[in-house]
Amino acid sequence: MLRAWFLFSFFIFLSCSHTKTSNKFLPNQIKNDISTTLKYKAFEWVEDFEKNKSKFHKDTLELQGFSSEGGEVILYKNPQKIYLVWDFKIYNETGQWNYIYWTDKNNRFIFVKQAEYRYNKAIYEADYQIDSIINYLEFLPERIKLYDANKKEITDPKLIEQKKEEIEYFFNELTKGLTKK
Repeated sequence: MLRAWFLFSFFIFLSCSHTKTSNKFLPNQIKNDISTTLKYKAFEWVEDFEKNKSKFHKDTLELQGFSSEGGEVILYKNPQKIYLVWDFKIYNETGQWNYIYWTDKNNRFIFVKQAEYRYNKAIYEADYQIDSIINYLEFLPERIKLYDANKKEITDPKLIEQKKEEIEYFFNELTKGLTKK
């Protein structure tokens, strides 16, 4: 429960934080020439992956120390595709985080689904209910687009920057030692 509280505090901290992270694979470093290799727009990445998921090789790694209930990351790879899919799941008694990243082969973000599921009581208690918050981020060479759960674009620059920082930080923390630096 203490770790769950830590994770909750961590995400509250992220929503209030405005510090920048620096990593050579972050989306603000995407070069304009990458856009010519990007074949899909926004939600077409999700559709293509769902349609071809069985053709991807899957590597699963258990994530330790992030939550009392555990977590995992699944990396989907297909040499015939120009993208990778990183599917992170962190569980705790009162919720779950599921962040799915579509990246190029150098782990630069293309598209991200950020989902947080909150339970009104512990999952082992009867009749718990789930509330969800879902956002999508599309990383274009010239800017980042943010969408809500209904796939409607959100144009608030502060919220876009906050969500961008959250997903960058989350990815960087959970992939330490897994990706090239």
